[in-house]
Amino acid sequence: ASVGRRVSLYFAGPEARALAAEERELQLTPHTQENARIALEALIAGPTQGLTPVLPPSVKVRSVFLLEDDELVLDFSQELQTDPVRPRSASADALLIQGIAHTLTQNALRGQGDRAVRRLRVLFEGTPLSEQFSFPEHLDLTGTVAPDPAWVATQGLADVHGQ
Repeated sequence: ASVGRRVSLYFAGPEARALAAEERELQLTPHTQENARIALEALIAGPTQGLTPVLPPSVKVRSVFLLEDDELVLDFSQELQTDPVRPRSASADALLIQGIAHTLTQNALRGQGDRAVRRLRVLFEGTPLSEQFSFPEHLDLTGTVAPDPAWVATQGLADVHGQ
């Protein structure tokens, strides 16, 4: 049975310099893996309160799999790379992956008696990201990714990167 729960979805804030959370009521299940997919679909659908999407709306989630060591494997469709709307910069790439990481590692998505997500591994059309892909141009995603608090804006959406 699904239950409504408040979840923070992390989008790019004003001037796209840091992430800002948008609270959303999502219908969640007792399973962390399924909840991660639900939150990811909501992240792709985009913000409702004036923030900027971190994922292009055309991207599809091919699969989500939670491993025994709390690592969540995400397999995205090619639109993650090819969508012309996606901004191409080092900060946009970081906001994209950190928006996903902060959204999916929160305790609100942990299923009852299930494991929490601690880090992510990103696949692209079923294949690990490597030098052969031009996405992301500015990040190394060949390993796992954990949320970095430096990318989340604090009071008043202060610029946390000193730019």
